[in-house]
Amino acid sequence: MTYNCIDFSKEGPLAVIVMNRPGVCNAISAELLGELVDALERCGEDDSVRAIILTGAGDRAFCAGGDVKAMKAGLAAGDAGQFLRGIVPGLHEAVMTIRWLSKPIVAAVNGVAAGGGASIALSCDLRVAAEKARFTQSFVNIGLSCEGGGSYFLPRLVGLSKATELLFLGETIDARQAEALGLVHKVAPDSEIMSAARELALQLAAKPAAAIAQMKALLNESFERDLRSQLEAEGQDILACVDTADFEEGVTAFVEKRTAKFGGR
Repeated sequence: MTYNCIDFSKEGPLAVIVMNRPGVCNAISAELLGELVDALERCGEDDSVRAIILTGAGDRAFCAGGDVKAMKAGLAAGDAGQFLRGIVPGLHEAVMTIRWLSKPIVAAVNGVAAGGGASIALSCDLRVAAEKARFTQSFVNIGLSCEGGGSYFLPRLVGLSKATELLFLGETIDARQAEALGLVHKVAPDSEIMSAARELALQLAAKPAAAIAQMKALLNESFERDLRSQLEAEGQDILACVDTADFEEGVTAFVEKRTAKFGGR
């Protein structure tokens, strides 16, 4: 696929995906979402990719969510839901792909993450935010209920009460507030956001791939299972890891008192 709305590159064991619509603050479109899913699926099929960074182009926004001007155009044309019908299926597919891809994904939130853009950031495994980053569940401010998994991820990350506050009031929080709430892993100076994201992604890439994949799946399913079922799943997954070369390397390195060098096998 030729990409018009994203940039895709590889840096050693990392893949970097940049949502590239800076003129509209990287706002969501059906084309962008389709390209994002395609790039993520490429990463999933490429054994050389061990971790992924997702960010936005320019210095203003990670992703501003839905294009409100496009929504206004739909209203003017007498079809209020035209824009949303065009992007909601793609947004769902993108969020599900991020969550169920076996490889870890780091969001480098370089500016505003609003509405569906905030939901995309929340769906990633870890988030690094620039000092100037801002997060807002802005749906309610234009008369909409939330989309993209905000009502799913926020209660799990910050608890039901705070999630209710963020969704109902639609207020903006800054990077430090997001860090205090546990929404972001680390806050970095604006000029160092990609360096911080690469550092974290490289840490993840150096871990045993099978173990990371198993734990991501376990975390995804943990809220749907009771404790007994979760323990059974953990038991199956840890035994599956025993058959990997990375397990042998990890145990050998521990005994030899050296740093393990995991090959992703």
